[in-house]
Amino acid sequence: MIEIDSPWLGLLLMGTFSGLAKLAEPLFRLRLPRGLRRIRPWELAGTAYRRLRVQTFGKLLRSSPLRLLNSSVYLNRRGRDLGSLYRQVESAEAIHFWAMVLLLPYIAGALAEGQWLTGVLLVAVQLLFNVYPFLHLRTVRGRLHQRAPS
Repeated sequence: MIEIDSPWLGLLLMGTFSGLAKLAEPLFRLRLPRGLRRIRPWELAGTAYRRLRVQTFGKLLRSSPLRLLNSSVYLNRRGRDLGSLYRQVESAEAIHFWAMVLLLPYIAGALAEGQWLTGVLLVAVQLLFNVYPFLHLRTVRGRLHQRAPS
């Protein structure tokens, strides 16, 4: 049995939350906190994201089966409109953000309890499944915003 303060429960909750939020998208879309909705000029410039290799992460997603995890954030041959794509990207970005927030207390708890290996593993999961997808989706949304007619 997994107890309420178990870091593994945090991992389970993060995955369940992400899946349910994605399934609920046709009816309800999560939003980012107001302070994170606007893409800042330094994010569009890409210097920090380039140093963090966010573009490399995006290339990995596009050129691997990982693309299938959320195919709704890609343009397809059917010529989907940019507004619809923008909303999908914004929703996916919010899902990763809130999943990231959900896992943070469990990471902190594992580290506070001296469970270093567990804490490091949860940080790695956080980076791969939430932080990098979130940053990548911000760059995608920024590019879409620049392409949108004014």
